[in-house]
Amino acid sequence: MARWNDERLGMLAEGIRLCFSRWTALQLAVENEWGGRNSVQKSQQLVEDVVSFLTQTKGTLYIDDLEALLEDAMSESFNTDLEDGSHEEVAEIVMFLNEECGVGNFERVKSMALSANPSSGAQKKSICKDTEESHDDESEEVAELSSTSNLEKEPASIPETMDIDKSNETEAAEDDWTVVQSRRSRRGGKRPA
Repeated sequence: MARWNDERLGMLAEGIRLCFSRWTALQLAVENEWGGRNSVQKSQQLVEDVVSFLTQTKGTLYIDDLEALLEDAMSESFNTDLEDGSHEEVAEIVMFLNEECGVGNFERVKSMALSANPSSGAQKKSICKDTEESHDDESEEVAELSSTSNLEKEPASIPETMDIDKSNETEAAEDDWTVVQSRRSRRGGKRPA
């Protein structure tokens, strides 16, 4: 097990924060306050929870446990059921960050920080619209979101074996809900469009 000092913990937390800043599902949940008024604080708490999970777990860390933690946090804190597999992709990147930061290798975190774009993140407009006139704009936004990657930018140092640039298949249901198809569905559920 890696020895964690302040520098390694700080870099791990920063890497996770940068990874989460590129996670479209989380950024939409925060920006649209799906977790309530304190959605930003909930996303910051999720970073802390993941760091604690990674650094304080006794024994072997399993990616399935991290995936479950992320999926549960999105469901419980942001009322969002993930069916697009994005939590699995994020968990894989976080596990790489954990291994590398644990031995003092911060290259991936530095690369992510350099490629971070302050204007990146989820769409600045809410998907939810109140007027009938904006319904066409909503369909365009849903289509635009479905064509983007789950992570806004792929860090340059992620191994090529990781396929994080998968587009999500979405379809707008008749009742103005968006159904996100999954690689492997764990839960049923819909999110309002």
